[in-house]
Amino acid sequence: MMIAKSAKRHSTLRRLPLLAVAVGCGSNLSMGGGIAGTSSVSGPISGFGSIIVGGVEFDTGSATVTIEGNPADVADLRLGMVALVRGTIEPRRAAGVAETVRVDHLARGPLALVDPGAARLSLLGQEIVADASTVFEPVPFAELAPGDRVAVSGFLGGDGRIRATRIAAPEDGEIELTGLVADLDPAALTFRIGGLVVQFAGAVVEGAPSGGLVDELLVEVEAEVPPANDVLTAVGVEVFDSSLAEEGDGLDVEGFVTRVPSPDELVLNETQPVRLTAETRFEGGDRADLVVGARVDVEGVAGEGGLLIAREVEFLR
Repeated sequence: MMIAKSAKRHSTLRRLPLLAVAVGCGSNLSMGGGIAGTSSVSGPISGFGSIIVGGVEFDTGSATVTIEGNPADVADLRLGMVALVRGTIEPRRAAGVAETVRVDHLARGPLALVDPGAARLSLLGQEIVADASTVFEPVPFAELAPGDRVAVSGFLGGDGRIRATRIAAPEDGEIELTGLVADLDPAALTFRIGGLVVQFAGAVVEGAPSGGLVDELLVEVEAEVPPANDVLTAVGVEVFDSSLAEEGDGLDVEGFVTRVPSPDELVLNETQPVRLTAETRFEGGDRADLVVGARVDVEGVAGEGGLLIAREVEFLR
């Protein structure tokens, strides 16, 4: 149940699990590029030895690890999990010491459709897209079948699909989905995430604004049974706090461009606003390549309200 589980997590709002971020006291941009000092980096785990996230190798010897808000060990971490690592990064070196490592998934539950030929799956009313870098464990894509339970790590895409970095067998049978509230109906107590209607009349709602849920909030929905006719009966709805960094902090975000409001603005992963300036540098592309669906890594400084003022944009292929 949501209430018991939340007691293990936080008494305050949970931080956004989807973005690659760099935050913290004493953070700064090193003269050699990248962030340095007390910082956080989030993205898919790409290697071990210690743990490698966002190109930074962190020593995890004294780190506190959580998965879905519950205590875990470094040995529980796996390739492709999107992890938020907070610690100290050495200037001009892609190395640091981790204080905390946190992993959250975007979706957990039974598959409704599996299409290896198109590299896509359907889960809880969401289309899941895989690519050559997606990690499958222990069952390869070709052997997955409808009804198999999976846990999906990845990013929200601008086309409403989830871009998976890891698809694996979960250790429990929980049903959870993270996404943006849309088409909220306060009278019927329903909203939509992608192709799924969420009925929350009997749910425990945590972290909502004083006036209740509104469209475009990022929430995690928990249920006890799979959806029926594309309707999920929620037992819990938790609003994520999307405030990722204090003004002046170093900030590094990896993900997909999901909106381009103007030539100098873009949004990553549906939640992270980015401002480009005349000083913003581009690697592997240029400003014209910042279109919906582009995968990028943006580093810079957090402005007011968590705005990322970009110093460098790297296009990831």
